Amino acid sequence: MKKFTILMAVLFIGIASFAQVAKLGTKTAIQIPVELNAEKSGWFTYCPSAPYFFELEAGEKIGMRYDSDQMATMFDANPQITKVKIACYDGNTAGASGYNGKDFTIEIYQGGVYDYEVFSYEPGTMLYSQNFVAPDYMYSEVTLNSPFNIDIQQDLFVAITMNAKTAYLMSGTSDFDALTYGTLINDGSGWEDILFGTSMDDAEVLPWAIEIFVEDEAIYEENSDVFAEWVNGATNPIQTISSITIEADETLNLYPVFGNKGPDATNGSIELTFTINNMNLLDPITINESIPAAANSIYFLTEDYSAIPITPEDFDEMGLTGIFDICFSAIYSGVDNNPNNNTACLTVTRNAGVGINSSHTANVSIYPNPANNIVTIANAENSNISIMDITGKTLVSINNASANQTIDISNLSQGAYFINIDGEVRKLSVIK
Repeated sequence: MKKFTILMAVLFIGIASFAQVAKLGTKTAIQIPVELNAEKSGWFTYCPSAPYFFELEAGEKIGMRYDSDQMATMFDANPQITKVKIACYDGNTAGASGYNGKDFTIEIYQGGVYDYEVFSYEPGTMLYSQNFVAPDYMYSEVTLNSPFNIDIQQDLFVAITMNAKTAYLMSGTSDFDALTYGTLINDGSGWEDILFGTSMDDAEVLPWAIEIFVEDEAIYEENSDVFAEWVNGATNPIQTISSITIEADETLNLYPVFGNKGPDATNGSIELTFTINNMNLLDPITINESIPAAANSIYFLTEDYSAIPITPEDFDEMGLTGIFDICFSAIYSGVDNNPNNNTACLTVTRNAGVGINSSHTANVSIYPNPANNIVTIANAENSNISIMDITGKTLVSINNASANQTIDISNLSQGAYFINIDGEVRKLSVIK
Protein backbone atom coordinates (compact mmCIF):
# COMPACT_ATOMS: atom_id res chain seq x y z
CA MET A 1 0.00 0.00 0.00
CA LYS A 2 1.32 3.44 -0.90
CA LYS A 3 2.40 5.59 1.95
CA PHE A 4 2.98 9.34 2.12
CA THR A 5 5.84 10.03 4.52
CA ILE A 6 7.54 13.07 6.01
CA LEU A 7 11.31 12.93 6.22
CA MET A 8 12.85 13.44 9.63
CA ALA A 9 15.72 15.38 8.08
CA VAL A 10 14.14 18.16 6.06
CA LEU A 11 15.95 19.27 2.91
CA PHE A 12 16.15 23.03 2.52
CA ILE A 13 17.01 24.57 -0.82
CA GLY A 14 18.76 27.10 -0.81
CA ILE A 15 15.36 46.89 2.92
CA ALA A 16 16.99 47.10 5.91
CA SER A 17 16.64 50.90 5.65
CA PHE A 18 12.95 50.91 4.77
CA ALA A 19 9.90 49.71 6.61
CA GLN A 20 7.88 47.11 4.74
CA VAL A 21 4.30 45.97 5.21
CA ALA A 22 2.59 43.13 3.36
CA LYS A 23 -0.83 44.18 2.07
CA LEU A 24 -2.02 40.77 0.85
CA GLY A 25 -0.75 37.22 0.58
CA THR A 26 -0.03 35.42 -2.66
CA LYS A 27 1.32 32.13 -4.01
CA THR A 28 3.33 31.48 -7.14
CA ALA A 29 3.72 28.02 -8.58
CA ILE A 30 6.51 28.69 -11.07
CA GLN A 31 9.97 29.81 -10.06
CA ILE A 32 11.94 31.45 -12.87
CA PRO A 33 15.46 32.45 -11.76
CA VAL A 34 17.10 34.63 -14.40
CA GLU A 35 20.02 37.01 -14.61
CA LEU A 36 19.55 40.44 -16.12
CA ASN A 37 20.98 40.94 -19.61
CA ALA A 38 21.62 37.19 -19.89
CA GLU A 39 19.78 34.53 -21.82
CA LYS A 40 16.34 33.86 -20.45
CA SER A 41 17.43 30.49 -19.08
CA GLY A 42 17.13 28.72 -15.77
CA TRP A 43 15.59 25.96 -13.67
CA PHE A 44 11.79 25.64 -13.71
CA THR A 45 9.80 23.80 -11.05
CA TYR A 46 6.73 23.73 -8.82
CA CYS A 47 8.71 22.20 -5.94
CA PRO A 48 10.90 24.70 -4.02
CA SER A 49 11.72 22.21 -1.24
CA ALA A 50 11.22 18.49 -0.67
CA PRO A 51 10.68 17.25 2.90
CA TYR A 52 8.25 14.41 1.96
CA PHE A 53 8.42 11.22 -0.06
CA PHE A 54 5.80 9.02 -1.70
CA GLU A 55 6.15 5.26 -2.19
CA LEU A 56 5.91 4.32 -5.88
CA GLU A 57 5.93 0.88 -7.49
CA ALA A 58 8.03 -0.18 -10.44
CA GLY A 59 6.31 0.93 -13.66
CA GLU A 60 4.41 3.82 -12.06
CA LYS A 61 4.93 7.27 -13.52
CA ILE A 62 4.79 10.83 -12.21
CA GLY A 63 4.72 14.05 -14.20
CA MET A 64 5.04 17.84 -14.29
CA ARG A 65 3.12 19.88 -16.87
CA TYR A 66 3.30 23.41 -18.31
CA ASP A 67 0.54 24.58 -20.63
CA SER A 68 0.97 26.86 -23.64
CA ASP A 69 -0.31 29.95 -21.79
CA GLN A 70 2.34 29.52 -19.12
CA MET A 71 5.13 28.97 -21.63
CA ALA A 72 4.17 32.10 -23.54
CA THR A 73 5.16 34.12 -20.46
CA MET A 74 8.17 31.96 -19.61
CA PHE A 75 10.05 31.83 -22.92
CA ASP A 76 10.65 33.96 -25.99
CA ALA A 77 12.69 32.21 -28.64
CA ASN A 78 13.78 28.65 -29.41
CA PRO A 79 13.72 27.24 -25.86
CA GLN A 80 15.42 23.90 -25.25
CA ILE A 81 15.39 21.52 -22.29
CA THR A 82 19.03 20.56 -21.66
CA LYS A 83 18.92 19.11 -18.13
CA VAL A 84 16.46 17.49 -15.74
CA LYS A 85 16.61 17.09 -11.96
CA ILE A 86 14.99 14.16 -10.16
CA ALA A 87 14.90 13.45 -6.43
CA CYS A 88 14.51 10.14 -4.60
CA TYR A 89 15.09 8.91 -1.06
CA ASP A 90 16.34 5.75 0.61
CA GLY A 91 13.06 4.47 2.00
CA ASN A 92 14.87 1.78 4.02
CA THR A 93 16.04 4.51 6.40
CA ALA A 94 12.51 5.83 7.02
CA GLY A 95 10.38 2.73 7.46
CA ALA A 96 9.66 2.15 3.75
CA SER A 97 11.53 -1.12 3.30
CA GLY A 98 12.41 -1.91 -0.30
CA TYR A 99 11.52 1.52 -1.64
CA ASN A 100 15.07 2.54 -2.45
CA GLY A 101 15.27 2.44 -6.25
CA LYS A 102 17.37 4.94 -8.20
CA ASP A 103 16.63 3.71 -11.74
CA PHE A 104 14.41 6.00 -13.82
CA THR A 105 13.30 6.79 -17.36
CA ILE A 106 12.80 10.43 -18.34
CA GLU A 107 10.03 11.02 -20.89
CA ILE A 108 9.10 14.31 -22.57
CA TYR A 109 5.72 14.82 -24.27
CA GLN A 110 4.05 17.66 -26.18
CA GLY A 111 0.48 18.38 -27.21
CA GLY A 112 -1.42 17.05 -24.20
CA VAL A 113 -5.02 17.76 -23.20
CA TYR A 114 -6.28 18.15 -19.61
CA ASP A 115 -9.87 17.23 -18.70
CA TYR A 116 -10.95 19.69 -16.00
CA GLU A 117 -14.15 17.77 -15.23
CA VAL A 118 -12.57 14.49 -14.18
CA PHE A 119 -9.03 15.78 -13.38
CA SER A 120 -7.33 13.52 -15.89
CA TYR A 121 -4.67 14.17 -18.51
CA GLU A 122 -3.67 12.83 -21.91
CA PRO A 123 -0.03 13.88 -22.37
CA GLY A 124 0.12 13.92 -26.16
CA THR A 125 3.05 12.44 -28.12
CA MET A 126 6.21 11.23 -26.40
CA LEU A 127 9.08 12.86 -28.29
CA TYR A 128 12.05 12.06 -26.04
CA SER A 129 13.09 9.24 -23.70
CA GLN A 130 16.28 8.61 -21.71
CA ASN A 131 17.17 6.10 -19.01
CA PHE A 132 19.02 7.32 -15.95
CA VAL A 133 20.40 5.78 -12.77
CA ALA A 134 20.83 8.32 -9.98
CA PRO A 135 24.34 8.29 -8.48
CA ASP A 136 22.95 9.05 -5.04
CA TYR A 137 19.77 9.91 -3.16
CA MET A 138 18.17 13.35 -2.90
CA TYR A 139 18.61 15.55 -6.00
CA SER A 140 20.42 14.26 -9.10
CA GLU A 141 21.01 16.30 -12.24
CA VAL A 142 20.68 14.64 -15.65
CA THR A 143 22.12 16.17 -18.83
CA LEU A 144 20.01 15.13 -21.79
CA ASN A 145 21.79 13.20 -24.53
CA SER A 146 20.40 15.76 -26.97
CA PRO A 147 18.60 19.02 -26.20
CA PHE A 148 14.82 18.89 -26.49
CA ASN A 149 13.30 21.72 -28.59
CA ILE A 150 10.11 23.05 -26.95
CA ASP A 151 7.09 24.07 -29.00
CA ILE A 152 5.62 26.77 -26.77
CA GLN A 153 2.30 26.54 -28.64
CA GLN A 154 1.64 23.09 -27.12
CA ASP A 155 1.48 21.57 -23.65
CA LEU A 156 4.85 20.44 -22.32
CA PHE A 157 4.84 17.36 -20.09
CA VAL A 158 7.89 15.85 -18.37
CA ALA A 159 7.30 12.38 -16.90
CA ILE A 160 9.50 10.15 -14.73
CA THR A 161 8.98 6.36 -14.86
CA MET A 162 10.01 4.31 -11.83
CA ASN A 163 12.06 1.32 -13.00
CA ALA A 164 12.17 0.00 -9.43
CA LYS A 165 10.26 0.55 -6.17
CA THR A 166 11.13 4.14 -5.28
CA ALA A 167 10.58 6.67 -2.50
CA TYR A 168 10.18 9.81 -4.62
CA LEU A 169 10.45 13.29 -3.06
CA MET A 170 7.65 15.86 -3.01
CA SER A 171 7.20 19.50 -2.03
CA GLY A 172 6.57 20.53 1.56
CA THR A 173 4.38 23.42 0.41
CA SER A 174 0.69 23.04 -0.31
CA ASP A 175 -0.21 25.10 -3.35
CA PHE A 176 -3.40 24.76 -5.39
CA ASP A 177 -1.65 26.55 -8.25
CA ALA A 178 0.20 23.27 -8.81
CA LEU A 179 -3.06 21.34 -9.30
CA THR A 180 -3.22 19.92 -12.87
CA TYR A 181 0.39 20.93 -13.39
CA GLY A 182 2.85 19.48 -10.89
CA THR A 183 1.12 16.51 -9.24
CA LEU A 184 0.08 14.11 -12.01
CA ILE A 185 0.49 10.37 -11.47
CA ASN A 186 -0.06 7.24 -13.58
CA ASP A 187 -0.37 3.88 -11.83
CA GLY A 188 -1.09 2.09 -15.08
CA SER A 189 -4.69 3.23 -15.49
CA GLY A 190 -3.98 6.71 -16.90
CA TRP A 191 -2.77 10.13 -15.79
CA GLU A 192 -4.65 11.93 -13.01
CA ASP A 193 -4.12 14.48 -10.24
CA ILE A 194 -3.05 13.30 -6.82
CA LEU A 195 -4.40 15.02 -3.70
CA PHE A 196 -3.89 14.32 -0.01
CA GLY A 197 -6.87 14.88 2.30
CA THR A 198 -10.48 13.91 2.76
CA SER A 199 -11.99 16.75 0.72
CA MET A 200 -11.00 19.56 -1.62
CA ASP A 201 -11.27 21.95 1.35
CA ASP A 202 -8.51 20.26 3.30
CA ALA A 203 -6.64 18.58 0.43
CA GLU A 204 -2.97 19.34 -0.07
CA VAL A 205 -1.36 19.74 -3.46
CA LEU A 206 2.27 18.66 -3.10
CA PRO A 207 4.19 18.91 -6.38
CA TRP A 208 6.76 16.30 -7.36
CA ALA A 209 10.43 17.19 -7.05
CA ILE A 210 11.04 17.49 -10.79
CA GLU A 211 12.97 20.38 -12.32
CA ILE A 212 13.89 21.20 -15.90
CA PHE A 213 16.67 23.47 -17.10
CA VAL A 214 15.64 25.46 -20.16
CA GLU A 215 18.03 27.33 -22.44
CA ASP A 216 16.32 30.25 -24.15
CA GLU A 217 18.17 32.15 -26.87
CA ALA A 218 16.22 35.34 -26.22
CA ILE A 219 18.09 38.02 -24.29
CA TYR A 220 16.27 38.65 -21.06
CA GLU A 221 15.00 42.21 -20.68
CA GLU A 222 14.44 43.51 -17.19
CA ASN A 223 10.79 44.02 -16.31
CA SER A 224 10.46 45.92 -13.05
CA ASP A 225 7.35 47.90 -12.15
CA VAL A 226 8.08 50.59 -9.57
CA PHE A 227 5.00 52.37 -8.23
CA ALA A 228 4.18 55.28 -5.90
CA GLU A 229 1.06 55.59 -3.74
CA TRP A 230 -0.47 57.59 -0.92
CA VAL A 231 -2.03 55.49 1.82
CA ASN A 232 -4.23 56.25 4.81
CA GLY A 233 -1.71 55.10 7.43
CA ALA A 234 0.35 52.14 8.60
CA THR A 235 -2.42 50.32 10.47
CA ASN A 236 -4.48 47.66 8.74
CA PRO A 237 -6.57 47.94 6.70
CA ILE A 238 -4.08 49.97 4.65
CA GLN A 239 -5.86 51.67 1.78
CA THR A 240 -4.70 53.77 -1.16
CA ILE A 241 -6.07 57.33 -1.09
CA SER A 242 -6.20 60.09 -3.70
CA SER A 243 -7.88 62.95 -1.78
CA ILE A 244 -8.17 64.31 1.75
CA THR A 245 -9.84 67.27 3.51
CA ILE A 246 -8.30 69.14 6.48
CA GLU A 247 -9.16 72.20 8.53
CA ALA A 248 -7.06 75.36 8.47
CA ASP A 249 -5.56 74.64 11.91
CA GLU A 250 -4.98 70.93 11.22
CA THR A 251 -1.63 69.23 10.55
CA LEU A 252 -1.64 67.03 7.45
CA ASN A 253 0.01 63.67 8.10
CA LEU A 254 1.34 62.17 4.87
CA TYR A 255 2.03 58.49 4.26
CA PRO A 256 3.81 58.09 0.90
CA VAL A 257 4.74 54.51 0.00
CA PHE A 258 6.45 52.86 -2.92
CA GLY A 259 7.12 49.33 -4.13
CA ASN A 260 7.83 47.05 -7.05
CA LYS A 261 5.20 44.88 -8.72
CA GLY A 262 7.91 43.12 -10.73
CA PRO A 263 8.36 40.50 -11.91
CA ASP A 264 12.04 41.50 -11.53
CA ALA A 265 13.80 43.08 -8.57
CA THR A 266 15.17 46.55 -9.27
CA ASN A 267 18.74 46.69 -10.50
CA GLY A 268 19.34 50.43 -10.25
CA SER A 269 18.44 53.48 -8.18
CA ILE A 270 14.99 54.94 -7.43
CA GLU A 271 14.60 58.70 -6.95
CA LEU A 272 11.74 59.83 -4.74
CA THR A 273 10.49 63.39 -5.25
CA PHE A 274 7.72 65.44 -3.63
CA THR A 275 6.01 68.49 -5.11
CA ILE A 276 3.15 70.68 -3.97
CA ASN A 277 1.44 72.66 -6.72
CA ASN A 278 4.51 71.83 -8.85
CA MET A 279 6.90 73.32 -6.25
CA ASN A 280 9.51 71.10 -4.55
CA LEU A 281 8.28 70.16 -1.10
CA LEU A 282 11.31 68.11 -0.03
CA ASP A 283 14.72 67.45 -1.49
CA PRO A 284 14.85 64.30 -3.66
CA ILE A 285 15.68 61.01 -1.92
CA THR A 286 17.74 58.40 -3.78
CA ILE A 287 17.18 54.70 -3.03
CA ASN A 288 20.13 52.53 -4.05
CA GLU A 289 18.99 49.27 -2.46
CA SER A 290 17.47 46.59 -4.71
CA ILE A 291 13.70 46.46 -4.18
CA PRO A 292 12.34 42.90 -4.57
CA ALA A 293 9.43 42.19 -6.86
CA ALA A 294 6.46 41.86 -4.50
CA ALA A 295 3.18 43.12 -5.90
CA ASN A 296 1.49 43.01 -2.49
CA SER A 297 4.17 44.75 -0.44
CA ILE A 298 4.80 48.44 0.15
CA TYR A 299 7.70 50.40 1.63
CA PHE A 300 7.21 53.33 4.00
CA LEU A 301 9.82 56.09 4.17
CA THR A 302 10.18 55.95 7.95
CA GLU A 303 11.55 53.09 10.01
CA ASP A 304 8.62 53.26 12.45
CA TYR A 305 5.93 53.76 9.75
CA SER A 306 5.31 57.28 11.09
CA ALA A 307 3.82 60.10 9.03
CA ILE A 308 5.56 63.03 7.37
CA PRO A 309 3.72 66.06 8.81
CA ILE A 310 2.90 69.40 7.16
CA THR A 311 1.76 71.89 9.77
CA PRO A 312 -0.69 74.80 9.43
CA GLU A 313 2.31 77.14 9.68
CA ASP A 314 3.93 75.39 6.71
CA PHE A 315 0.78 75.80 4.65
CA ASP A 316 0.43 79.46 5.66
CA GLU A 317 4.10 80.08 4.79
CA MET A 318 3.48 78.63 1.32
CA GLY A 319 0.17 80.49 1.01
CA LEU A 320 -1.79 77.29 0.45
CA THR A 321 -5.49 77.04 1.13
CA GLY A 322 -8.46 75.73 -0.83
CA ILE A 323 -7.68 72.84 -3.22
CA PHE A 324 -4.17 71.85 -4.27
CA ASP A 325 -2.17 68.73 -5.17
CA ILE A 326 0.75 67.09 -3.37
CA CYS A 327 2.50 64.68 -5.74
CA PHE A 328 4.91 61.86 -4.91
CA SER A 329 7.02 60.21 -7.61
CA ALA A 330 9.21 57.10 -7.60
CA ILE A 331 11.35 57.20 -10.74
CA TYR A 332 13.45 54.12 -11.50
CA SER A 333 16.75 54.41 -13.38
CA GLY A 334 16.38 50.90 -14.86
CA VAL A 335 13.73 49.39 -17.12
CA ASP A 336 10.24 50.17 -15.87
CA ASN A 337 7.67 48.89 -18.33
CA ASN A 338 4.73 50.61 -16.62
CA PRO A 339 5.53 54.31 -16.11
CA ASN A 340 1.86 55.15 -15.57
CA ASN A 341 2.03 54.37 -11.83
CA ASN A 342 5.30 56.15 -11.01
CA THR A 343 3.55 59.30 -9.75
CA ALA A 344 0.67 59.57 -7.29
CA CYS A 345 -1.02 62.89 -6.57
CA LEU A 346 -3.03 63.57 -3.44
CA THR A 347 -5.70 66.25 -3.85
CA VAL A 348 -5.87 68.26 -0.60
CA THR A 349 -8.80 70.45 0.34
CA ARG A 350 -7.79 72.86 3.11
CA ASN A 351 -10.80 74.69 4.50
CA ALA A 352 -10.43 78.41 5.05
CA GLY A 353 -9.79 79.67 8.61
CA VAL A 354 -8.08 82.36 10.61
CA GLY A 355 -5.04 80.16 11.05
CA ILE A 356 -4.57 81.09 14.73
CA ASN A 357 -2.78 78.51 16.84
CA SER A 358 -4.29 78.40 20.31
CA SER A 359 -1.43 76.49 21.89
CA HIS A 360 1.27 78.14 23.97
CA THR A 361 3.63 77.83 20.99
CA ALA A 362 1.56 80.21 18.86
CA ASN A 363 4.03 83.07 19.47
CA VAL A 364 7.12 80.95 18.87
CA SER A 365 9.09 81.93 15.78
CA ILE A 366 12.00 80.31 13.97
CA TYR A 367 14.64 82.38 12.21
CA PRO A 368 16.36 82.47 9.88
CA ASN A 369 14.42 79.90 7.87
CA PRO A 370 15.99 78.74 5.60
CA ALA A 371 19.06 78.60 7.85
CA ASN A 372 22.70 77.72 7.35
CA ASN A 373 24.74 77.31 10.54
CA ILE A 374 22.62 78.73 13.39
CA VAL A 375 18.87 78.80 13.90
CA THR A 376 17.07 80.69 16.68
CA ILE A 377 13.84 79.61 18.35
CA ALA A 378 12.27 82.77 19.81
CA ASN A 379 9.71 82.81 22.64
CA ALA A 380 10.47 79.17 23.45
CA GLU A 381 11.28 79.55 27.15
CA ASN A 382 11.09 76.23 29.10
CA SER A 383 10.08 74.33 25.97
CA ASN A 384 11.39 70.92 24.89
CA ILE A 385 12.78 71.16 21.37
CA SER A 386 13.97 68.50 18.93
CA ILE A 387 15.08 68.58 15.30
CA MET A 388 14.20 65.53 13.16
CA ASP A 389 14.94 64.45 9.62
CA ILE A 390 12.17 63.35 7.29
CA THR A 391 12.37 59.75 8.57
CA GLY A 392 11.52 60.93 12.09
CA LYS A 393 15.03 60.36 13.45
CA THR A 394 15.92 62.86 16.19
CA LEU A 395 19.16 64.71 15.39
CA VAL A 396 19.13 67.47 18.05
CA SER A 397 17.35 67.49 21.41
CA ILE A 398 17.11 70.38 23.90
CA ASN A 399 15.17 70.35 27.17
CA ASN A 400 14.03 73.44 29.07
CA ALA A 401 15.03 75.85 26.31
CA SER A 402 15.86 79.51 26.86
CA ALA A 403 13.57 82.31 25.71
CA ASN A 404 15.65 82.81 22.57
CA GLN A 405 17.25 79.42 22.07
CA THR A 406 20.01 79.20 19.49
CA ILE A 407 20.86 75.83 17.92
CA ASP A 408 24.00 74.93 15.98
CA ILE A 409 22.94 73.17 12.76
CA SER A 410 26.26 73.46 10.93
CA ASN A 411 26.62 69.67 10.84
CA LEU A 412 23.26 69.14 9.12
CA SER A 413 23.22 68.49 5.39
CA GLN A 414 21.18 70.63 3.06
CA GLY A 415 17.55 69.56 3.00
CA ALA A 416 14.23 69.60 4.82
CA TYR A 417 13.91 68.97 8.57
CA PHE A 418 11.22 69.28 11.22
CA ILE A 419 11.41 71.11 14.55
CA ASN A 420 9.20 69.73 17.32
CA ILE A 421 8.43 72.34 20.00
CA ASP A 422 6.43 70.77 22.83
CA GLY A 423 4.59 68.60 20.31
CA GLU A 424 4.04 71.37 17.75
CA VAL A 425 5.90 70.57 14.53
CA ARG A 426 7.38 73.23 12.24
CA LYS A 427 9.37 72.84 9.03
CA LEU A 428 13.04 73.90 8.84
CA SER A 429 14.99 74.26 5.59
CA VAL A 430 18.76 73.98 5.75
CA ILE A 431 20.85 75.48 2.94
CA LYS A 432 24.58 75.20 2.36
